[in-house]
Amino acid sequence: GNLYALNATTGAQAWKFSAGGPILNSVAVDGGRVFFGTMDGAVYALDAASGAQVWRTQVSEFQGFSTAPVIADGKVMLGGRNGIFYAFSPGNGSVLWSYDTGSPILMTAAWNGGKAYFGAMDMHVYAINSTSGALAWKSPRIEGMAFKDYWPVVLNGLVYVRPVSYGSLGFEMADYAKVTNASAQQQLLAAYQANPAAYSLSLFRLNESDGQFAPAVIHYNFQTMNGATAPPCVNRDGNLVMPTWLPVRTYFSGWGLLNPASRIMVDAFVDGTQGGGNIDENMAVTCSSNLVLAMHVEEENANFTGFFNLDTRKWTRISPGASNRQMANNTQGGGANPASVANGWVYHITYYELVARNTN
Repeated sequence: GNLYALNATTGAQAWKFSAGGPILNSVAVDGGRVFFGTMDGAVYALDAASGAQVWRTQVSEFQGFSTAPVIADGKVMLGGRNGIFYAFSPGNGSVLWSYDTGSPILMTAAWNGGKAYFGAMDMHVYAINSTSGALAWKSPRIEGMAFKDYWPVVLNGLVYVRPVSYGSLGFEMADYAKVTNASAQQQLLAAYQANPAAYSLSLFRLNESDGQFAPAVIHYNFQTMNGATAPPCVNRDGNLVMPTWLPVRTYFSGWGLLNPASRIMVDAFVDGTQGGGNIDENMAVTCSSNLVLAMHVEEENANFTGFFNLDTRKWTRISPGASNRQMANNTQGGGANPASVANGWVYHITYYELVARNTN
């Protein structure tokens, strides 16, 4: 239940705040304030400079928050394990509106164009009007076991979501050399279109306008040991960085580019045998200018932690940064966390430590 503020360049502790319950996700910062929810069923706002509490709003006694807030449209918005999606005033913490989905909300929301998007544990995705709190749409039920990890990605009028699911729409390991073959992928998409019941998916696209299914894309459910595959990041060209087989070595997964328009993988990040490894490792990616950072939750183990330079097409390995490997085991926790990039620094949590690296 402790929230820490650390100096961004030295790591020295600036302040610590003790909340009333465990903090299970990231905070949001805006206007000199830090916002977060906790498992005590309250949402907090702190002064970013001092760590002093500005306000605390209790909305549930028994079911708290495990999602991160999203700040948009002059509101602090997040979903609770009680199934209610809330909008709070950033100024005084008053509840501006709420929407009850009737099912626990464990997925952090994304916002775009006046709507907040998230999946709930009833396996529907919801779009909530951020001005009024009214339901804009509710998707058809989506195949999978849970919406409990990460967040949606909104791009070019489409909402991308990844539930916990073992499905994929791609090639088997024996056909790894075909992963960027346009003709073979188009044939696979056509086969799915002709008989979708024969396939199980783990990535879904919904129309941002009405929540109905958009045409499926090639995808794989790699780079996860438990939980959902991490969401894609959007690179500088508007393509999505996603897991894929690498076309150079059998049973070797890495990263590549999905073109959202053609719905196929148009590139794989190949640099000899660098940049890949086992498919069952908890990984996440961050796109930043000409770099793609692929981070294992342990920054080591059986897949590659490092960055790919889109200009030179070279991978550079990043050495593990943890100093003591607290509570080390090979279950790899509850999932991965993508690196955060700010002011030339890269921040990543591994083994209960925050590791900072300078991009120079």
